[in-house]
Amino acid sequence: MNLAFWGLILNFIGTFILLLITLFGRWHQIKYDNHWTRRYWWNERRPFYKNTLTKKWNFKWNHIVIVEGFIPPKHFWNSIGFIFIAVGFIFQLLNLIYV
Repeated sequence: MNLAFWGLILNFIGTFILLLITLFGRWHQIKYDNHWTRRYWWNERRPFYKNTLTKKWNFKWNHIVIVEGFIPPKHFWNSIGFIFIAVGFIFQLLNLIYV
């Protein structure tokens, strides 16, 4: 199989990731600790969780927690999809050069 085929497959995967994130992306909000730092928070479903009082693992389908981080999951997966598309484009360019 040549590089153009693999480039096309990677482009499809990256486009599919971007489409899923556009349709089902989580809502997030910026929280400023200082002027130069920003953190994001969003709601996340975690069905398995550890109870802080009994220290036992529990299971509940609708257990939603607030998560903080430096980059929200929507931006993270957008960058992953862009990397797939960029690598696929590079594979297609390499196929044009070496053919």
